[in-house]
Amino acid sequence: MATTTQTITINNTPTTSFSSTAPQCTGSAVDFTNNGTSTGVTWAWDFGSGAVPATSTLQNPTGVIYSTSGSKTVSLVITDTLSGCILTANKTINIGQSPTVSFTTTAPQCTNSVVDFTNTGSIGGNWLFAWSLGQDAIPVNSFAENPTGVLYTSSGNKTVTLTITGQGCTQTSTQIIVIDATPTASFTSTAPQCTGLPVDFTNTGTSSGVNYSWNFGNGSTPSIDNVQNPVGVVYSSSGTKTVVLDVTDALTGCMVSVSNTININLSPTATFQTNAPQCANTGVT
Repeated sequence: MATTTQTITINNTPTTSFSSTAPQCTGSAVDFTNNGTSTGVTWAWDFGSGAVPATSTLQNPTGVIYSTSGSKTVSLVITDTLSGCILTANKTINIGQSPTVSFTTTAPQCTNSVVDFTNTGSIGGNWLFAWSLGQDAIPVNSFAENPTGVLYTSSGNKTVTLTITGQGCTQTSTQIIVIDATPTASFTSTAPQCTGLPVDFTNTGTSSGVNYSWNFGNGSTPSIDNVQNPVGVVYSSSGTKTVVLDVTDALTGCMVSVSNTININLSPTATFQTNAPQCANTGVT
């Protein structure tokens, strides 16, 4: 019987595990944390398809961005620098698709004129849309993909925000639109009046920076005018007359119209006949 003895060496194998800030969305950064051996080793990461950067040798890589969505297989290889022993950990992470967000509008518009909005970003039933349409909008909020017929009751700059959500991802786009002021239109007159007698009109709305357009209705002379306060309008026919005043902002082109009815009474005609000439002390009929 013979016996021999040898001493063998078993090298230390590092431990390998990691965590991440996934799930995350395309275009958003994912950070990775090594939870395995942290000294005397090297790290080799492979972040899977669509990753930028695709690989790293850092212990805790940060700011990895995926350009495509889906399941990604991430691999971490840890190598002992003395023994060369290697251990690999694989983990699947999920990357959701970030929506694209943009929109167009029919603004600038005038107060109390409709503004339409068109989503030009991600479309379809997989996405949820949330609009904040700004100060003094009617409605203020909308969940339609393309809101239409939005009215603004005041002028100025309006901040409009569109948020699109889906697959756990959210993106927002903001624009400032301009709503121009619409002038006010109203007037009074010296009517009711009689045919053949002048009617004067007084603008009681916006009085500066605007243009006026009057239409005095049938039987009037003149029939139209563009001064602020027309005077001396004469009607040749009696009845109810519809008078229309359009007021237009000279800079923005915003226009408002108002119409009132006035009454014109028929003036009587006065004539007579006599059997004159006659002599003094002779009856005249």
